[in-house]
Parts: sequence; C-alpha cells; structure tokens
Amino acid sequence: MIEQNKIFRIISYLILISLIFGLLSFLKIQYQFYVWEILIDLKIVAVFGLFYLSYRKKELIFVPSQLSFFSFDWKQNILLFFVPLCIYAVTIGIGIASSEVKINKMDNAATLVLATIFDIPAIYVFSITSIFIEELIFRGILLKSFERSFGVFRSIFLTSTIWAIFMLTDIVGTETIDLSLSGIFALFFLSLGILLSIVSLWKGNVWLGYSLRIGLITITPIVLISRINESDSFFTTDSMFYTAEGLIVTLTSGVIAMIIYLKSGRKLYRAIK
Repeated sequence: MIEQNKIFRIISYLILISLIFGLLSFLKIQYQFYVWEILIDLKIVAVFGLFYLSYRKKELIFVPSQLSFFSFDWKQNILLFFVPLCIYAVTIGIGIASSEVKINKMDNAATLVLATIFDIPAIYVFSITSIFIEELIFRGILLKSFERSFGVFRSIFLTSTIWAIFMLTDIVGTETIDLSLSGIFALFFLSLGILLSIVSLWKGNVWLGYSLRIGLITITPIVLISRINESDSFFTTDSMFYTAEGLIVTLTSGVIAMIIYLKSGRKLYRAIK
C-alpha cells in the first residue's frame, strides 16, 4: 500500500501544475506547440515527468501490464467512440422538446461531415502524444495507484476531481468566462472524468477512454454547440443547460457512469487487483 503522505504530495504537485498552466492559459501564454503535426503540450510533459520521477521513487505503484497498452479491441473502441453521440441525442431531444435547442441549417453540411469523417484517423494518431498520455496517466497509473489506499469508489472520485482541476486550462481559456460558467464547466469535467474512469476500469483498458474522448473531439463540432471550442454544429442553443458542456450533458454522462458502475461493480473491483 502506498503511504498516504506520498499520495497527497503527488496530488499537491498535480494541483500546482494545473494552477500554473491555468494561469498561463488565462494570460494567453502559449504552452502547446506542433512538431510535424504532432502536438507537444508542456502541461502533459510536466505531469509525465512528475509521474516518471514518482514511479522511480516507488511513490506510485502499479503493474504496467494492467494498463493494456498493447490491447486494442476495435469493436469496443468504435462503440465508445459513439457514446458522445448518444449523450447528445438525449440532450438534443430534451432541448427540442423544451424549445431551447434549434436546428442550425448549414449550406456546407455535407462537406463538413465528410471532412470530419476523413479527419478521424489523423486525430486518433496525432492525439497519442497528448490525450492518450493524459488518459494513461489519470485513468491508468493514477487510478490504479490510488485504489490501493482509497478503494475503487473513492479513487474514481478523487482522480476525476484532480483531472477536473487539471482541465482548468480549458475553462479559463474561453473568451467569456465567469464564476457560474466556470462551475458548470468544472461539473462537466468531473462527470466526464468519472465516466472515463469507470469505463477504463470496467474493461481494464485505457484505450476505451481515449476513443470516447476522440469521439467528443470529432462529434461535438458538427452536432452540438460548444462553449469551450468553436463549432459550426447542426444544433445550437442560447442556454448553457444544453451546450456540449452543459448540465444536461453532465447529468446524462453521470447517469451512464452510474449504470455501468451498478451493473459491473464486481468487475470494477477485480480490474485493479
């Protein structure tokens, strides 16, 4: 079992890194660079360095084989890729019924959809250095290390909370940000983090969370308006309840996570052992 003081030291460093890069994002200071179409994110580099040093000092204990780095099930990953579409379908349905969501008629709809489809393989490949490493760290190493001291349920919540703080850069980087908007975004990332954690534990594979997030990146811009990333979506709204990071999406993600947790609780507890 990892000593809890070591765990809290790692958590402190993670929060510090998150706050530093959150400040850089707020000040519009660039910390992401492209090298031959490959994204180099200094925030990810800093966290990876922290985890590497912690692992060398045996402050983080995990079995690399449990990460299933070389295990990729196409059917499962395709299924997880389309989970965001299911979540948005619920949101759009409720939004249209309440007259809060409207259809955005676009002249270049077919071109936009085709361009998005052709971009998917490239996004999968070039996001390895950013999103996949992030999933490997949070839903792989951190989650499996925390479980030995806190148990499955608390580890999922703790890891997701830290990840929501880590995503502070996306929150403060938006053009129009206020306290209420920040709170909604924070809840969205917390709920998404819980869903990603449960999915990764459920199937014992960090690739699934990666595919779900790639689905978010590619599906969101053409389906539902986002307040974090610019989009030209088929459905738009003026209410924060129904955006891609809104409360309906947050609640739907939480419900899906709870269903998986209740149906596969025993599998989750065996996944880390």
